[in-house]
Amino acid sequence: MKKIIFLLLIPIIHLFPSEQVIELGGRLWNLYDTENIEMIKNKNSSVSLFLKESEYSADNNTLLLLHFNEKREYDSTGRFEIGEKGVPVSGKIKKLGKGAGFFNGGEKPVVLNSVKEGFFPDRVYSGDFSVEFWLYTQNASDGETIFLYENYTDTGKIILPQLFRCYIEDRKVFWQMKNLFLPEDKKPFNLLINGKKRLIPKKWSHHVIRYKAEQGILEYLIDGIPEAVEYVNREGNEAGGSYPFYSGKRSRIVMGENFTGALDEFRIKSEWINNFNLSRFDRLEGYFNTGMIDLKHSKSEVFSVECLDNVPEGTDINYHYILSDSPENPDINSPMWKILPMGKVRISGGRFLFIKGTLFSDGEKQISPSVNRINIKYDERRSPPPPSMVKAELSDRKLKLRWSDVPDTDIDGYLVYIGEKPGKYFGTGKINSPIDAGLSNSMVIDNLENGRIYYIAVLSYYNTASSVGSIIKKGGIYSKEISARPSISNR
Repeated sequence: MKKIIFLLLIPIIHLFPSEQVIELGGRLWNLYDTENIEMIKNKNSSVSLFLKESEYSADNNTLLLLHFNEKREYDSTGRFEIGEKGVPVSGKIKKLGKGAGFFNGGEKPVVLNSVKEGFFPDRVYSGDFSVEFWLYTQNASDGETIFLYENYTDTGKIILPQLFRCYIEDRKVFWQMKNLFLPEDKKPFNLLINGKKRLIPKKWSHHVIRYKAEQGILEYLIDGIPEAVEYVNREGNEAGGSYPFYSGKRSRIVMGENFTGALDEFRIKSEWINNFNLSRFDRLEGYFNTGMIDLKHSKSEVFSVECLDNVPEGTDINYHYILSDSPENPDINSPMWKILPMGKVRISGGRFLFIKGTLFSDGEKQISPSVNRINIKYDERRSPPPPSMVKAELSDRKLKLRWSDVPDTDIDGYLVYIGEKPGKYFGTGKINSPIDAGLSNSMVIDNLENGRIYYIAVLSYYNTASSVGSIIKKGGIYSKEISARPSISNR
C-alpha cells in the first residue's frame, strides 16, 4: 500500500501587481543618444528638448567665430582674445542660441586682439574670405559702427594704415576698405560698398560680404540676396584681375562702437561662403533616444503613457518604442521601433523599454516643438504564488509528486526543490535540485534511497530577463515544505 502525504495551503499573498511611475524630464533627462537636439534650461530649472538651432561650429577655414551666448564670450577658434570687459549678452533679444551680443551706444565697445597672427594667417593673403553676422538695430542711426578693423602694412617703401569698417549711414550698411587690397605698385587703394536695402529697426537681418579671389569679386548680401558687387581692381571689372589682401601683423577688432542693438553669430572665414544658415534650424528634424528604461520584469505591463510637450502649428513630434528582453540600445533605424500610443495603453512583452522621439520643425525651419516630460505608468509583475496543495505518493526508491494549479495563468512553469535536510534544497549528485517541471502538475523522482527522508517544496515561476538580458526563471515563495521517506514497506 502506497503512503500518501497530503498538504492543503491557503497562502496569504498579494496577487495583483503594484503601480510604478517613471518620469523622464524635469532636471534630469536620461538620454542615450540625440541628433540635432539640444536641452534648454527653463526658468524653474527643469529642462526641455528642442531642435538644435543652426549655430555655426568652427572648422579649419574659420578665422573668428562668436556666438554671444555667455558674458565671458570667447572666440571659438582661439585666434582672438576678448578684452576684460567681456561681451554684454542679452537672453531676450537673440537670434540663435542662448543669447546675442547687446550693445548700448553709450558704453565702451568690445575689443578683440589677435593672439599671434593678423586678420589672416598669412601676411599677404591671396585666397577667398567672407565676413558674416546677424544684425538687430534699435535706431539704425548714422555713424553707428558694427565692427572696425585697424592695422598697418609695410610695403617695403612705405607703411600704409589699414581700415576695414562696417557702419550704418542713411539706415544702410556700408563696408569701407582702405589699403587692405594692394596692387603691384603698392599704391593706396580704397573701396566702398553698400547695400540698397534700408535697415528696419528692431528686426533681425543677415549680412555677409564675401570675396572671390580668382575673379576679384567683392559681393555684399542681405538675407541671402545680393545687394552690391565690386571688382577689387582699378579697372572695376573682371578683366582687371585681383589684388592680394594684406592682413598686416597683429590685429585689433573693435565691435559695437556707438552702436545700439545686437549682433549674433559673427563669423569670418577664409572661403567664399555659399550656404548661409538663414533659418533658425539647420535641419527639419532631430531625434532623441531615452536609452534603456528598466521595468524590472519581462511580464510588467505599461498601462499609461503621457507626454508633456508643446507642438505649435506646422510642427510635429513622433514617438516610438521598443520593448524587449535585451538591455542593448537599439539602432535608431531599427525596424523594431513601433508607434508609441498615448493615454491608456497595454504594452508588454519585455523588461527593457526604449522610447524614441522625432521632432519636426515647420516648413521654413523657424519653429520647433519641445518635449518637457514623459510619464510612464506600469504594473511591475511581482513573484507568482506557490501551489496551495502538494502531495507525495511513496514507493520503492521513488516519489510521485502532485500539486495544485496556482491562480495565475501567466506563469511559465514550476520548480521542484528536494533535499535531505529541511530548507536545504540545492545540490548536485544523485539528485539535482531544483527540477524544472514546466507547466506539469506532477513529477516522478526516482533513484532515491529507501529509508531516507527527503524534504520537498514547490514554487511557480515566470520567465524574465535578468539585468544583463539573459532569460532566467524568477520564482515566488516556496510552498509549505513536506517530507517523504521512500520504502518497499506496505505500511
